[in-house]
Amino acid sequence: MLWSCGVERTMETSDGAAHGGASGSNGGVVRAEGGGSGEEMSEQWCFDRMDSMERRDDVENFRSVLLQHVRPGRDTLLPRVRGLVWMKLMLGYNAEEWILEREPSAEHFQRKAVDAEIVCPDAEQILLDVVRTRSQDERFQTPAIRSAMKRMLALFCMKENVHYIQGMNEVLAPIMLLPEVQNRPRLIYYTLQGFMRRFMSYLLLPVGKDDDSLEGVKVCFRVLDLLLRYLDPELFHKLRSEGLTSGVFAPSWFVTSFAGWLELDLVYHLWDHLILENEPSALLFFGLSILLKRKGSIMQAPKHHLPELLMQMQPKDLAELDSLWSHTRWLRTSQVPRSVVEILSSALCAGYARERVSELWKDPIAQAVGCLVVKASDLAITESAAPLTISGSSSPPSARKETLPEGNAPAQVQLESADGTSALASSFFVLDCRTKAEFDCGHVARGALVDLRSIRNAAAERKLQTKVKEISARSSGLIPRTSRPEKESQNQDVRLLKENRSLSSPLSADNAAASAASESSIEQEFEKVLQLIAPLRGVSHLSLCGTGNPILDAVDLAQAANNLLKDEVPKLSIVAGGFPEILAYHRANAARLPVVDVNESLGRAMTNKRLVESGEQVPLSTRIGTRLEIFRAQAVKDLNGSGGSSGVPATGAGSSALVDQTPPIIIDKLRNAFMSLAGTRISPQDLSGDSTAAAPAGNVNGPTTRK
Repeated sequence: MLWSCGVERTMETSDGAAHGGASGSNGGVVRAEGGGSGEEMSEQWCFDRMDSMERRDDVENFRSVLLQHVRPGRDTLLPRVRGLVWMKLMLGYNAEEWILEREPSAEHFQRKAVDAEIVCPDAEQILLDVVRTRSQDERFQTPAIRSAMKRMLALFCMKENVHYIQGMNEVLAPIMLLPEVQNRPRLIYYTLQGFMRRFMSYLLLPVGKDDDSLEGVKVCFRVLDLLLRYLDPELFHKLRSEGLTSGVFAPSWFVTSFAGWLELDLVYHLWDHLILENEPSALLFFGLSILLKRKGSIMQAPKHHLPELLMQMQPKDLAELDSLWSHTRWLRTSQVPRSVVEILSSALCAGYARERVSELWKDPIAQAVGCLVVKASDLAITESAAPLTISGSSSPPSARKETLPEGNAPAQVQLESADGTSALASSFFVLDCRTKAEFDCGHVARGALVDLRSIRNAAAERKLQTKVKEISARSSGLIPRTSRPEKESQNQDVRLLKENRSLSSPLSADNAAASAASESSIEQEFEKVLQLIAPLRGVSHLSLCGTGNPILDAVDLAQAANNLLKDEVPKLSIVAGGFPEILAYHRANAARLPVVDVNESLGRAMTNKRLVESGEQVPLSTRIGTRLEIFRAQAVKDLNGSGGSSGVPATGAGSSALVDQTPPIIIDKLRNAFMSLAGTRISPQDLSGDSTAAAPAGNVNGPTTRK
């Protein structure tokens, strides 16, 4: 290519005359199989099909036909048509016209490139990298190609308003040599632009004074670590224990889309798969597949050989790359929650959106323990989805059986249901980390309660010990008292000490024994949890569900997630928003996400009761509403003759008849409930029992006048 001399072929093509005489060539023929037509997909057929495109549907139909003709171990696309096929699939059916509208003059385009080379602040670094590009390939050592690459990269950075990142030269290199594109600079530029916008937008961060141009790449590293921990905690901990995170061995993967890591023919083959399937996040899963299929070698490698091994895991031929890609597709479609794949595709690879990507870890509990976050929609079950089937096969479910040489044998599941949704959802199982009272007020049908009472008791005890220490410190004058009246402060301190005399000496022998007993109880609880999930381990996706309140979930759900991750339980996640989000999705999709025993108002009251008991600041209206709701539930149980204590959830039936069937005993209970609020002024708004009402402004606790 002699772009520096202004040589460019015309973009206007017709009947193969501008295709280098493809009409008279028989090279590169793929015979259609399974379609019954026996049609040959030759170069001329591809050219004719592309020339006849008139609308967007034509592009997708063309993509479908090409996908049907993919054969393992062979070129996915015919080499001579590859460049134009890429351009059509990425830029649209009218790609040439679209480019001509933006760049009508080749000479003007060349002048802009020369100017960009002069003003680009990264021109010096670009030149250094261009000189190093594929140093073993003579085609990249000529002055003409180096000059063309330098100008192209400088123009790209200036027009996209991004910093040059080392490795972009490797992305450009394969495009420079594409037949039918290599002598046409405008096509080269817009093919590069289309590829990076579609699959590598995490590199295209606008230039800013305080912005980190590598932020998107670092997010890719974080995502890869998160997915590896989700699918194979054992392998994740092995690499982490050796100090090998994705940032150490994977920069070339994501900065160059594997172009700087593979031989050129393998790069073309990999990108053919990527562009044909049009899945922006696929490269992330390709890297994940490489690690999982090399697990045996990684686990057995000596520590000093491990870094070198990670740098030399490239597939050696087309057949091995096809096997990796098949495994990649299986991971993406059936092993990772759909919401995660959607975020990676739309907010990381095909349009970088920082806030949306952060949804993968913005949950404070998930961020603290390093766990994946899923949405309630991921738990949904479609009627058309086949049930989960476990088999001992050592190959992923695909049209062709390919052996996984290393790593655990994956379970075989149906990849797609009839309505296009992932059948993965049918294999989710919910571990409910709320209390039994909350669980009895509604829970996912495909789930189970996890008993975490010992954890909650230990947390309450630690909190109380902290308060006692503060009281002792105030009494000794080590810390100043609060702004409360001194007498009121002293009375509260005395009351706490009387109620908890055993805690006044946290370091006593009794307390040490109690602490040891508490730890033992916690261990026993988690042994029961592990026994519960044993049949599901590595088969179903386990999602921890909490209350959705970060204060309460930080006590039990966080510790449950942390302990299960330490035990290397795979496919563990946290449901974003907890049970309230599940219930909201259930209302709109009851058949897809069954929830049973629902009593929403009482469940909310039970959660608020926990908040009050934990000592958190809760609005007066919420506290009153909580007491009323619990009282109403017990009253209904009394009316139904079921008895029980005041904290036991009711079935929900008969509550509407409470007003008309109020015996004296209920009146007495109602009076006692309000008398328990002695010292609190209750307004008519509070009596409504609306637990969502705002607290009275100015004085949350109200005056201390007794009614």
